[in-house]
Amino acid sequence: KWVCDGTPDYTIEDVNKALKIQSNETLKDGKKRFIGEILETSFNLTPKETIKILKEQKLFEKRRLSLEKALFKYNSEIKSNQMLSQLFEYRVSKDKLEAYVRINREYTQQIHAHNLINWVQLMGIRFGIIGEDDIQRFLSDAMKGSELKIAMGESPQKGKDAFIKFYFDPAADLCRTDKNLKTRTVCKKGDLIARRTPHKEGKPGTNVFGQIVPPPCLETCYYRVGKGVIIRNEHEYVANNDGYPMLYQDQAIFVTPLKEDTKKIINVSGNVNVDDAAAYRMNHLEICGDIDPDVTLQCRELKMFGNVKGSIESLGDVEIKGGIGGAGSNSDIVSGFPSIKARGSVSISKIVERSRIECGQFFRSPNADIVESKIFANHGIIAKNVYSDGTHPSVLKLGTPDNERLSQLQARIENKISEIDQLKYSAVFKEMEQHLHRHIQVQDEYRGKQNALAFLIKIMGNLDLENIDDLGPGFDFMEISEKSSENGEASYGIPQKTRAYEYLQQVQDKIDKDPPEVQIKVVKRLAEENHGMYKAAVEATERIEKQILIKKGLLNKEVENNGKKIARAQTELDDMILEKDHHKFQEMMNACRTMPVIRIKNQVSQGTVILGKESKLVVDQTIYGVKFFEKPDPVSKSCKIVVSGYYE
Repeated sequence: KWVCDGTPDYTIEDVNKALKIQSNETLKDGKKRFIGEILETSFNLTPKETIKILKEQKLFEKRRLSLEKALFKYNSEIKSNQMLSQLFEYRVSKDKLEAYVRINREYTQQIHAHNLINWVQLMGIRFGIIGEDDIQRFLSDAMKGSELKIAMGESPQKGKDAFIKFYFDPAADLCRTDKNLKTRTVCKKGDLIARRTPHKEGKPGTNVFGQIVPPPCLETCYYRVGKGVIIRNEHEYVANNDGYPMLYQDQAIFVTPLKEDTKKIINVSGNVNVDDAAAYRMNHLEICGDIDPDVTLQCRELKMFGNVKGSIESLGDVEIKGGIGGAGSNSDIVSGFPSIKARGSVSISKIVERSRIECGQFFRSPNADIVESKIFANHGIIAKNVYSDGTHPSVLKLGTPDNERLSQLQARIENKISEIDQLKYSAVFKEMEQHLHRHIQVQDEYRGKQNALAFLIKIMGNLDLENIDDLGPGFDFMEISEKSSENGEASYGIPQKTRAYEYLQQVQDKIDKDPPEVQIKVVKRLAEENHGMYKAAVEATERIEKQILIKKGLLNKEVENNGKKIARAQTELDDMILEKDHHKFQEMMNACRTMPVIRIKNQVSQGTVILGKESKLVVDQTIYGVKFFEKPDPVSKSCKIVVSGYYE
């Protein structure tokens, strides 16, 4: 209704009455009065009120005509698409980069290119559709069986792999067991040892459904730098000290320092106290006295004639003519006890009491006793006696606690990766991609069923339904593998070992006992139902794609805001990974060439703990003159500690 100020309500019916009056008057005397004049005289309206009503009427009519036009177009498209579905069939290449339309039956009516384009778009084909002129020529000239490539996507463009040029032989310069191999490469500080040429990114493509096709993955050839190496100009690996360049497990480049031909040994005549330790740091030392409690002495190699009451950290071997721990050392098996950590071997002449020793290679004390101590050695342990008590058992381990440190480092790496993923919203992006992929899979499955049913209807249409009892001959045709046409394109056959083929088998089982005329009706009904489901799946996929595009835009802004945090966390992650590589590199360099063994000449007390890399043994009674080693157990498919005689 329209309401004019100070007047009653006026409706469309009133305007229609005025139009009827106008029509009757025109028929009667041939004169046509203006509709506004009729409204003014018949309903006592002012000119202003009349103009207002006519404007509203005009807007109403415009909306009504637009709606009628839209409904007419919608109904016309439905009828057109139903007709086109009977006349044409389509297929999409396996990589979804090409779409084809083929004439399924002859027709006489005129079909316009835009009608066929609307039909293939309804099938989900939205990208790379050819021009209307080419389509119209196909529609005008083609016969039954003619085929047209109606859409072609854009293939992703492969980028260029990165590559790295080494100025040393990575294979020859790995940790070697053969002494007859050629001389290792020696580099000087500042030498270029490798140069990396970065990769060039490819370009993504788009399939005929409008979905992005990512380019193939590229080799980045990115190597981390370890000790003795720096990166110059982003892509040049330069030695930071004299030594041997090495590539560790195709991951990181190190330069191991040259062994010194002449060692400059510092002789210390007395004891080493806390004040002296800093002055002797990282030198080759020979000490006549003791190492006092609370001292941590860092050195390259050490030979000493006194006793160790503090701690030693050595890059090489440690030889002690005295002992470690014992009375007067303030040793405490829980905390603050004397300790030695050496990358090389450790040998001790006298007692080892309430101490902790870690060796990268061997531990040797053939004439000394081990009392309530922990000994870790990668290559093996030799001792005279091992004593334990119920409170503080001795522990002998084949291997070092580096494995524990590596486990802790790996846990830190995983936590840092999780932190970066949260800052990048990686899980959210992944879930969105998986959600979209599930919808695409549903769409593809309906499309496969639709093609399969269209293929079946075509087979059934070629059969003499009056002279056969079932569809056996038609289904026998499906047993043939998918053929290829002369131009190499796949035919419309349904290949075996596909979901579409399995679906056809199910349809066959469903209609097997029905008469032929019922079978064709059932198959056509299934095709119609599946066609509706396919269209719904296409619309759902497009809707999800639009929603994801909006969400990605918002999340990318959040990721951009987190840029500094991500960069800082990535640097920390790279440092941790490099530290892990360095630990594993040292393990590789110090790897034992023979089976590690623990040898005890005399007594091993009850309660002593023997550890391998994967197994454990607690000595249940005191034994004498034995050796321990770790051996795989074929029954349990694990490892166990084996005890045998000392000289076996």
